[in-house]
Amino acid sequence: MMKLEPIFRWVTAILITGAAVSELTRQPTAMTGLEALGYPPTLVWILGPAKLAAVAALILRPRTDVARAAWLGLWINLAGAVASLALASAAPWPDAVVAPTYLVWISIGALLHERAVRGKEKP
Repeated sequence: MMKLEPIFRWVTAILITGAAVSELTRQPTAMTGLEALGYPPTLVWILGPAKLAAVAALILRPRTDVARAAWLGLWINLAGAVASLALASAAPWPDAVVAPTYLVWISIGALLHERAVRGKEKP
């Protein structure tokens, strides 16, 4: 049987690294999304490094409480983004599609992490 947890972990790491780099390099799409939701542009200096720290935890410390904290932090970030988009008068593209999709992906990844940690998925 194919092990899904490592696939979700690595794909998440790639996707979140891309998001963090986009924020840290202040790409127009990232900055427009923050502005449209009413957040200050300086928020990228909090979110970007936090996302990179989460990626490091997922890759360097898989199946540990550190990775569990990373999954939780990513989930909270995306849940907040989805809530902000839901409450916004106009949801910016592509955030209106990407954030909910990432939230579902991260939710599944976190559940697979828990299964792997509990031994229900063989290493």
